[in-house]
Amino acid sequence: MSKFLLPVGLILLLVLVGLPQLLYPLWFDQGVFATCADVLRGGGMMYRDCWDVRGAATPVVYALARVVSSQPIAIHILDLFWQGLTALVLGDLARRLFRSQLSAVFASGLYLLLYGSLNYWAVSQAEGFANLFVVLSIWLGYKQLGSKTLTSAFMAGISIGMTFWFKYPFVAFAVLPILTLAIWPNDPQKNKAILATLAGGFATIAAGLALIVVQGTLPDWWLHIRYDLATFAQVTLQDRWIWLTSLFREEIVTFMLIGNVPMAGWKDTVQSINWLGRGFPPVVFAMTCSLVLLLNSGFTRQRLIAFFYLVLGVALNIWQGHSYRYHFVIWLPAMALCAASSVAGVRFRPLRIISGMACIAAMIGLAASIAPWTADAVSNLFIERKSMNAIHAESKLGDYVSLAAFIEEKTLPAEPSVIFSDVPAVYALANRPMGMAFPYVRWITEGRDLEVTTAYQVRMISQIAARKPRFFILSKDDYPWPTAQFINVWKGWPQLHEYIESHYHYALDIGQFAIFEKN
Repeated sequence: MSKFLLPVGLILLLVLVGLPQLLYPLWFDQGVFATCADVLRGGGMMYRDCWDVRGAATPVVYALARVVSSQPIAIHILDLFWQGLTALVLGDLARRLFRSQLSAVFASGLYLLLYGSLNYWAVSQAEGFANLFVVLSIWLGYKQLGSKTLTSAFMAGISIGMTFWFKYPFVAFAVLPILTLAIWPNDPQKNKAILATLAGGFATIAAGLALIVVQGTLPDWWLHIRYDLATFAQVTLQDRWIWLTSLFREEIVTFMLIGNVPMAGWKDTVQSINWLGRGFPPVVFAMTCSLVLLLNSGFTRQRLIAFFYLVLGVALNIWQGHSYRYHFVIWLPAMALCAASSVAGVRFRPLRIISGMACIAAMIGLAASIAPWTADAVSNLFIERKSMNAIHAESKLGDYVSLAAFIEEKTLPAEPSVIFSDVPAVYALANRPMGMAFPYVRWITEGRDLEVTTAYQVRMISQIAARKPRFFILSKDDYPWPTAQFINVWKGWPQLHEYIESHYHYALDIGQFAIFEKN
């Protein structure tokens, strides 16, 4: 009976923390993934027919959800199930590493609560989906120890290979299962297991590349890689240092103090509860206690894995050279694992009791911060019986809903439109195709490889001319965020500006959008 208590408890906790997330809308990244998912479902190919800076795995996950329903709730349900599975594997990993059922409970519970406290643009992201494969790779690496076969090691490599296709830098997490295998002495299969892990990773990446070749999209994928390398990997050391000591420092301090505030400008009417720093300071305190134990007591190897997991996550964020709060999602399993490890062991009992109380305080603070959102979700869904569109229309994303409804009403199912902005969610909400391969257009100003940017501009104009979208839509200045000026970007691109001026006429405004209709 006891072995079922943790899964049942996680299911109940998932219902508590997950209900508010079912109401979350699609923001920028989720909109990209959902729009590309629809392209894939329609027989299109990533990078040729739908472009993004990340790997193709997340749109594939979205496509699975959107087979069931095109409403945002479908992907959020899948995401919550995914995170519940991640919490279950993380809990079992903690139990195996620290030989403590209490550590398992804290690791699972803290992870779910940390994830439940995220705002609407931090969930259903590549980071959250990749977490499962990173945790699973460590779990498989530990399971490999003492085994007579190399199956677990190879599967650990496959898990890490999968993270590559969510976001390319995540392949660095391969260090974790390899470290797990390397630091345990007296294992005769150690070297072979490490090679098997590497083989599994390379095989998974190679399989993805082979599929790209078979699809005939290798040139498109390579152009996308060139964009990524120029825009993200080739940031100067001086720029990285300025970012590290300014924005990133502010972001990390804020994250450690209050995490990701769920409202984040979506629904400012929901009460904010900040008990115990929304639970994050107690988590950091428990992690600090675990660090003390790492330096002074047993379980050194096990705790080393947990802390190296966190250090690697931080390093990956720094390497990216820019920071959005959802990037910290890759830290959450490591934070939960480090904090949970503080209650394991036989020495330093007073410190372990104090850190256990900190874990409990963290769970209370996190649950309290989520409670108003759960109450709001219950009120909207079961008392007022509002539709999802009505709930989203009451938020800062109301113009998304209005524009999507307009496009859906005025166009045929296969009739495309072009939204020259960074609001890709509108395509997914309208259930209408794009008139180009680019769900968003920030790459026009952000791209650092002029040859790649020029190639994409040529592609965009040729696609618009060939597909003849019904509407060409611009977002007004300072929307969808302050300093956005997509009208100026359009006017500063002579070929596109002249084409639209010649073939389209201004029709009307809908909220923050100016709509041009084909002549």
